[in-house]
Amino acid sequence: VFFLNHILDGIYTPVQDRVFVQQVRGQVYALRSGLAGLDAGQQRERLRQWQPHYGIALTLLDGPPALDRQEQAAVQADGFIVRDQYQQVLLPIEGIDGRWLHLRLPGAVQMTTYMTLAAYLSI
Repeated sequence: VFFLNHILDGIYTPVQDRVFVQQVRGQVYALRSGLAGLDAGQQRERLRQWQPHYGIALTLLDGPPALDRQEQAAVQADGFIVRDQYQQVLLPIEGIDGRWLHLRLPGAVQMTTYMTLAAYLSI
Protein backbone atom coordinates (compact mmCIF):
# COMPACT_ATOMS: atom_id res chain seq x y z
CA VAL A 1 0.00 0.00 0.00
CA PHE A 2 2.83 2.41 0.81
CA PHE A 3 4.59 1.52 -2.46
CA LEU A 4 1.37 2.03 -4.45
CA ASN A 5 0.82 5.38 -2.73
CA HIS A 6 4.35 6.47 -3.68
CA ILE A 7 3.84 5.45 -7.31
CA LEU A 8 0.50 7.26 -7.55
CA ASP A 9 2.04 10.40 -6.03
CA GLY A 10 4.75 10.27 -8.70
CA ILE A 11 2.16 9.98 -11.44
CA TYR A 12 -0.35 12.55 -10.25
CA THR A 13 1.87 15.23 -8.71
CA PRO A 14 2.85 16.77 -12.09
CA VAL A 15 -0.83 16.75 -13.11
CA GLN A 16 -1.85 18.37 -9.83
CA ASP A 17 0.90 20.99 -10.25
CA ARG A 18 -0.42 21.95 -13.72
CA VAL A 19 -4.01 22.10 -12.47
CA PHE A 20 -2.99 24.41 -9.62
CA VAL A 21 -1.11 26.71 -12.02
CA GLN A 22 -4.19 26.94 -14.24
CA GLN A 23 -6.42 27.64 -11.23
CA VAL A 24 -4.40 30.59 -9.95
CA ARG A 25 -3.06 32.15 -13.14
CA GLY A 26 -6.01 34.53 -13.53
CA GLN A 27 -5.67 35.76 -9.96
CA VAL A 28 -1.92 36.18 -10.42
CA TYR A 29 -2.55 38.22 -13.56
CA ALA A 30 -5.09 40.45 -11.79
CA LEU A 31 -2.79 41.07 -8.81
CA ARG A 32 0.20 41.81 -11.02
CA SER A 33 -1.86 44.18 -13.19
CA GLY A 34 -3.15 46.02 -10.14
CA LEU A 35 0.36 46.62 -8.81
CA ALA A 36 2.27 47.27 -12.03
CA GLY A 37 3.36 50.83 -12.67
CA LEU A 38 3.18 51.87 -9.01
CA ASP A 39 6.11 52.72 -6.76
CA ALA A 40 6.80 50.61 -3.65
CA GLY A 41 4.79 52.86 -1.32
CA GLN A 42 1.78 52.83 -3.60
CA GLN A 43 2.03 49.06 -3.97
CA ARG A 44 2.11 48.60 -0.19
CA GLU A 45 -0.91 50.87 0.18
CA ARG A 46 -2.82 48.95 -2.47
CA LEU A 47 -1.99 45.66 -0.75
CA ARG A 48 -3.18 47.14 2.55
CA GLN A 49 -6.49 48.03 0.87
CA TRP A 50 -6.84 44.61 -0.75
CA GLN A 51 -5.85 42.50 2.26
CA PRO A 52 -9.25 42.55 4.06
CA HIS A 53 -10.85 41.12 0.92
CA TYR A 54 -8.42 38.20 0.52
CA GLY A 55 -8.25 34.96 2.50
CA ILE A 56 -4.54 34.85 1.74
CA ALA A 57 -1.64 36.90 3.06
CA LEU A 58 -0.27 39.42 0.54
CA THR A 59 3.31 40.60 1.09
CA LEU A 60 5.52 42.81 -1.06
CA LEU A 61 9.15 41.67 -1.40
CA ASP A 62 11.63 44.40 -2.30
CA GLY A 63 13.81 42.00 -4.27
CA PRO A 64 13.60 38.64 -5.94
CA PRO A 65 13.73 35.47 -3.85
CA ALA A 66 16.49 32.93 -4.41
CA LEU A 67 15.34 30.64 -7.22
CA ASP A 68 16.59 27.21 -8.16
CA ARG A 69 16.77 26.12 -11.80
CA GLN A 70 13.29 24.54 -11.76
CA GLU A 71 11.75 27.71 -10.30
CA GLN A 72 13.50 29.86 -12.91
CA ALA A 73 11.92 27.68 -15.60
CA ALA A 74 8.51 28.03 -13.92
CA VAL A 75 8.81 31.85 -13.93
CA GLN A 76 9.65 31.77 -17.62
CA ALA A 77 6.80 29.38 -18.45
CA ASP A 78 4.03 30.49 -16.07
CA GLY A 79 5.10 33.91 -14.77
CA PHE A 80 5.16 32.76 -11.13
CA ILE A 81 6.39 29.98 -8.86
CA VAL A 82 4.66 27.74 -6.35
CA ARG A 83 6.31 26.47 -3.17
CA ASP A 84 5.54 24.38 -0.09
CA GLN A 85 2.83 22.15 -1.52
CA TYR A 86 0.74 25.01 -2.92
CA GLN A 87 1.00 27.19 0.19
CA GLN A 88 3.17 29.93 -1.32
CA VAL A 89 2.99 31.69 -4.67
CA LEU A 90 5.70 34.17 -5.65
CA LEU A 91 5.44 36.41 -8.68
CA PRO A 92 7.52 39.22 -10.11
CA ILE A 93 5.51 42.41 -10.45
CA GLU A 94 7.57 44.12 -13.15
CA GLY A 95 10.52 42.03 -14.21
CA ILE A 96 12.34 39.24 -12.49
CA ASP A 97 14.91 41.54 -10.84
CA GLY A 98 12.42 43.97 -9.28
CA ARG A 99 9.83 43.68 -6.54
CA TRP A 100 7.89 40.46 -6.08
CA LEU A 101 4.52 39.67 -4.55
CA HIS A 102 4.34 36.82 -2.05
CA LEU A 103 1.00 35.08 -1.53
CA ARG A 104 0.62 32.82 1.49
CA LEU A 105 -2.28 30.43 0.84
CA PRO A 106 -3.92 28.22 3.44
CA GLY A 107 -2.86 25.11 1.49
CA ALA A 108 -4.38 21.67 1.51
CA VAL A 109 -5.44 20.07 4.75
CA GLN A 110 -2.82 17.49 5.62
CA MET A 111 -3.71 14.27 7.39
CA THR A 112 -1.74 13.67 10.54
CA THR A 113 0.50 10.65 10.83
CA TYR A 114 -1.94 9.00 13.25
CA MET A 115 -4.84 9.44 10.85
CA THR A 116 -2.76 8.02 7.99
CA LEU A 117 -1.73 4.97 10.04
CA ALA A 118 -5.34 4.40 11.14
CA ALA A 119 -6.52 4.56 7.52
CA TYR A 120 -3.88 2.06 6.39
CA LEU A 121 -4.66 -0.28 9.28
CA SER A 122 -8.37 -0.18 8.47
CA ILE A 123 -7.62 -1.04 4.82
